[in-house]
Amino acid sequence: MSLPITTPIRLAETMPEEGAPALRLVAALNPHCVVCGHQNPHGLHLTFRVDGNCVTAEWIPGRDWESFQGVIHGGIISTVLDEAMSKAIIAQGLEAFTIDLRVRFKQKLRTGETVSARGWMVQHQKRRITAEASICNGSGDEHAHAWGTFLIPPRPSGHSSLPVPIPSLK
Repeated sequence: MSLPITTPIRLAETMPEEGAPALRLVAALNPHCVVCGHQNPHGLHLTFRVDGNCVTAEWIPGRDWESFQGVIHGGIISTVLDEAMSKAIIAQGLEAFTIDLRVRFKQKLRTGETVSARGWMVQHQKRRITAEASICNGSGDEHAHAWGTFLIPPRPSGHSSLPVPIPSLK
């Protein structure tokens, strides 16, 4: 079954007192997103959880995402970092598009290594948002760090709630 693009996305939010995930509905869902879409047979299937002002997702990258043997492709790492920042923005009840992305790769990310992708919003001024994200291993060593600028699309007059219709790219 295919979900319409206007279905709200569900970010898992752990409730400390119960330990069970609660759901926040905040933005349009694309079940075929390459990073978080669970209906994409070729996707990463990451699930982001809200943790205070940040979002996090555990990831064990497989061989399908390699560049050199045993090393994850930098473009895939950049994509995960971009998604972490986007999810951090969505967790604040906002929706925005990436207009600038800068990534610093600090060390190789090996196939099969468990890492955590973490994103957070840094600043929100009018329609412009800045955010950061990182990918770290279990010891806290940072593999990559990203800085992004996002732009909130103008809302049609009289509309102030999410989801915002996404313009067609055709």
